[in-house]
Amino acid sequence: MRARFALPVLLLLATAGAAELAGVTMPDEITAGGKTLHLNGLGVRNSKVLGVGVKVYVAGLYVEGTSHEAAAIVSASAVKEIRLSFLRALDKATIGRAIGEAFERNSADSLPALAERLARLKEILPDLEAKGEIRITCVPGEGTRAVVNGKEAGRIPGDDFARALLLVWLGENPVDQALKKDLLAGPPRSEEPF
Repeated sequence: MRARFALPVLLLLATAGAAELAGVTMPDEITAGGKTLHLNGLGVRNSKVLGVGVKVYVAGLYVEGTSHEAAAIVSASAVKEIRLSFLRALDKATIGRAIGEAFERNSADSLPALAERLARLKEILPDLEAKGEIRITCVPGEGTRAVVNGKEAGRIPGDDFARALLLVWLGENPVDQALKKDLLAGPPRSEEPF
């Protein structure tokens, strides 16, 4: 009888401290910018391709202090990281266009001051295959760091740029309203086995 319970217990231990969605696992805590960050929420970016809904990526939002309020997260002078784990291949033009459109919808008044840095971000993000990953870390006073598939792609200065970039996912007009809701909902929790 003891052996019958051994495998489920091992599986629970192997996934403790992590959240899983659409086959992507993200840890509950990470270290970034010299700080311990906590998973605030996890969601799937959905889009339409030729009128058909497709899952594009799983996003995880990491913050120093969790919150359900987008404005509090964006305005906090604290380290934040958004991780995008791609479920399908996407070319850099499509990624750049989606980010650029969200900048226009959420930061139109600031766009002239951000345009050059936005162009730099679009330049450093490559085509991504399925299972590719982008990590965007915003560190107050240092700016935004983009890491693609484990390698630093570049840094973009300015806390104003970091705030505008976070609005892509957390603004009034984000790339995906359902994803925004999930990123603010808190980390998913598995049911207790007993």
